[in-house]
Amino acid sequence: MKALETLIPPPIVTVIIMILMYWVPRSILASSIQSSLLFFAAIATGLAAIMIMLAGIAAFAKDRTTLNPMRIDQASTLVTSGIFKFTRNPMYLGDVIFLFAWCLLLATPWAIFGPFLLMIYLTQFQIKPEERMMQQKFGTAYKAYQSQVRRWI
Repeated sequence: MKALETLIPPPIVTVIIMILMYWVPRSILASSIQSSLLFFAAIATGLAAIMIMLAGIAAFAKDRTTLNPMRIDQASTLVTSGIFKFTRNPMYLGDVIFLFAWCLLLATPWAIFGPFLLMIYLTQFQIKPEERMMQQKFGTAYKAYQSQVRRWI
């Protein structure tokens, strides 16, 4: 399992799950729910997800630290301002919310498993390794931050 840690970039995992969310329900002839309300809810949710991700990117850019989730060791600053006051993982949270928007757009009940699958994957193979590295790199400052801000929301 440890060999899978930080192996696949999170955006790639998100796209793979999006494809599965699209394909699996159709392959088992699941029913779909047609509603213009779902469509507009999907658009609003997707836009919120993008805003959350952009807020995280902006905070990283402001503090001039790496955005690369595959190179955790290159983090030069512990970012705790902006959206990082509310979630330790805004880009990953944005990915999960974006998948929820995709679920609404697909309007198939089985698709709801996609966001949860991504959340489990990211927690195990991306976030926990990042937390170990951040603990090593930033010590008690990171521990204090962990005690103040939740992993997701």
